[in-house]
Amino acid sequence: MASDADSGRNSTAPTGPVVRNIVLRADVLNRLDGVLRADVFVVCAPAGYGKSLAMAAWLDSRMVEQVAWANLGAVGESASRLWSAVIDGFVRMAGDDGELAAVAVLADRAPAEVPRRLAGWIARRSGPVVLVLDDLHGVTGPEAHEQVQQLVAVSPAGLHIVCITRHDPPWPLHRMRLDVRIDEIRTDLFRFDVASTMALFESLDLSLGPAIATALVDRTQGWAAGIRLAALGAANSDDPEGFVDGITGRTGYIADYLLKEVYQRMPPAWRDLLIRVSVVDVVCPELAEALGAGVDGEATLVQLAREHAFVHELGDQPGWFRLHPLLLDFLRSRIHDQRELLDLHRRAAQWYADQGRPLVALGHAISAHDWDAAATLVGRHAVTWTVCRNPFELKRILDGVALDEVLARPGLATGAAAVRAMAGLTAEIEGFAVAARSRLDTCGSARPRLELLLDLIDIGYRRWTGDVDGMLAGCRRVNTDPAALAGSGLTDWPVIGVLVTSNTGSSELWTGEIEPARSHLIEAATATAGPPIMLPVLNARAHLAYLQWRSGELTSADDRAREAIAGFAEAGIPAAAHAASAYLALVGVSLDRDDLDAADAWVQAAAASAIEPHTLLVLAMMRVRILLRRGAAYDAASVMRDAVTGTGFDVVPAALRREAEALGSVVAAYVDSGSGRRGHVDAPALPDRPTTRELVEHSLAVASNPAVDQQIRTELIDRALAAAAAEDLRRPFLERAEQIRDLLAGRIERGSPQADFALGLLRRMPSEGRRTADDGRFVPLSAREMEILHHLVGSMTISEIAGALYISVNTVKTHQRAVYQKLGVSGRREAVTRARSLRLL
Repeated sequence: MASDADSGRNSTAPTGPVVRNIVLRADVLNRLDGVLRADVFVVCAPAGYGKSLAMAAWLDSRMVEQVAWANLGAVGESASRLWSAVIDGFVRMAGDDGELAAVAVLADRAPAEVPRRLAGWIARRSGPVVLVLDDLHGVTGPEAHEQVQQLVAVSPAGLHIVCITRHDPPWPLHRMRLDVRIDEIRTDLFRFDVASTMALFESLDLSLGPAIATALVDRTQGWAAGIRLAALGAANSDDPEGFVDGITGRTGYIADYLLKEVYQRMPPAWRDLLIRVSVVDVVCPELAEALGAGVDGEATLVQLAREHAFVHELGDQPGWFRLHPLLLDFLRSRIHDQRELLDLHRRAAQWYADQGRPLVALGHAISAHDWDAAATLVGRHAVTWTVCRNPFELKRILDGVALDEVLARPGLATGAAAVRAMAGLTAEIEGFAVAARSRLDTCGSARPRLELLLDLIDIGYRRWTGDVDGMLAGCRRVNTDPAALAGSGLTDWPVIGVLVTSNTGSSELWTGEIEPARSHLIEAATATAGPPIMLPVLNARAHLAYLQWRSGELTSADDRAREAIAGFAEAGIPAAAHAASAYLALVGVSLDRDDLDAADAWVQAAAASAIEPHTLLVLAMMRVRILLRRGAAYDAASVMRDAVTGTGFDVVPAALRREAEALGSVVAAYVDSGSGRRGHVDAPALPDRPTTRELVEHSLAVASNPAVDQQIRTELIDRALAAAAAEDLRRPFLERAEQIRDLLAGRIERGSPQADFALGLLRRMPSEGRRTADDGRFVPLSAREMEILHHLVGSMTISEIAGALYISVNTVKTHQRAVYQKLGVSGRREAVTRARSLRLL
């Protein structure tokens, strides 16, 4: 809740801040209730966090009557000035008092006597007395602090001392926490959150959306003064949200506050250190020394953190410090000498490179315009930065470099090409690669390393442009001998072998070399070289999932695809082009299990990542199969026609083109039949070691042929059911529903180990609304009635049917009567005969 009322305590503490236009936060006020339960209450936070305002607001809201407010910001070393300020506060609280006047004399002549005399005066007052020592950090004299501690030691029960300070006073707080009733609140409690930030703006009649408020809280880290100053600036702006969105440490109000309240109050040595370390995001003493801050950097950083001067030590990295982002931005604006700035970045780049932090070193080398150092770093670490992690991170860094500088240096040009090759950004790969190759003569000992990288880039380029045969040939030319790779000078060189193996398996999959593909993809998918999440491993898992789907291993394909997709999401690239095969595998699994809604959803995900001509063709074929299953044969024909006449069809591997042409023939058969039925298709030859899909499809193709002996057809149906049931592989049966429905019904009637799976298939086969032999019509059966009808085929009793369907016997009888009525029959056997004549079974 916001308040714009004055303090109301002018007669008791006029030197306290006036409470106006602040957000009265319940969590802060409730925590300050501890003041009246403690002897000493420490309120410690950096400048501008609203410590004094919060205390004044609490005193107002709790209507504390006896308050002495002493402003100590200008006391310095003098104990006399300290006690004069305190006594003035008590005079404003209690009015003129002879005893206080006598104590005031002691403040000048014998300040050490004041604590005892003042405690005696307070003890004679009734009710609680709150003494607020505001800006206690302004007291620098050891004797003054010792005398305040004496007051604490002799204070009467009714006295509650509040210390408002930017840093801990030099008191033995660790002992006082044991010996004295002491309580304390610190910076975190005073940080504004999104809700309180929006409430502050509302109190000023300003509207601030949640997204802008969140960004402001993040940028200011909840710093109260920064948020209030942003609000003041917004109130005077024609575009308040735009003003807030652009807040930095250089913004007028904020820069002025940081200059006067923080920067100018620091000793010159502190300012120099902060200016130097402002070129880095985090700093340790060794880095500060490398940046020219001197050997006392550690002591200064520790002191800055201790005094809450907008510097804090990282909790998970002891010895490392971070500056507040607004102060960091302000300090960077104070470096006006460009040569000094470049030198600081050069020093930082060298230090990070020496410490084995090359990516951070690269950023500073680029900021230092040290292009040769940057090119060397990229050339050595390109595999790490593009293969072992999200390549877009390096792309972001290199995109900040002028194009001429990149093209002029083979190391940078190679890195730019590698980023695009791993990310699937085909448009610019060739230009960067050509520029790098044209200057290899200038690279000296780095040339073999860059040549290897350019060969790998060429493999990626061929992949994305659909030249799978060229991709496979390129993989087979790369020397993956560990000794050769180790001598390349590349970091994470073992990953290159995984990269080549993964791409070899991917190529073989699309060219139809299934068994070699399986072997290579398994090897790459289970590789342990390098970090746990790297693109070649994820690529192999995605392609292996697609291969397993093609083979009818639906459970394994589903698991592997989801594993790959989770890995891409963890790497920050859920829609990576490498992930397309995993999404396509899940489309196929959903389609095979007749979950068309899930298939549609996975199609959308695949469409967001597929860019290769072969994956785009497979995506089109998946859409065709879904449309056929939905009975939209003409729409399927349109999609198929666009796929085979598109510009990418001629470049896909021959094996995939043949598959597309075969599917086109199936679509044509559906269209020509005029009823959406698939005619008989001759069975393909069965390989010596058939996959689950090959075994099921071959068995069903033969069983669908009415010229084959009935006993053989029945045995083949049994074989197909046995192979398909474990994987829930339904689509091959559903595509031949017209030819095998009666065979399935017969197997259910006579009993089958896969009766439940077969019954589920029958339920999914179109049956409602068919014509009778005399072209009459019947009333369609409901889904539940169809379920009852299928159970009536066998020898199950009414009670057994009720138990199987988890419904009551009476419910079964009700549905049974409805079935008889709609079929125009009077008994069970007659119902089955009639249903078969209607091709419901």
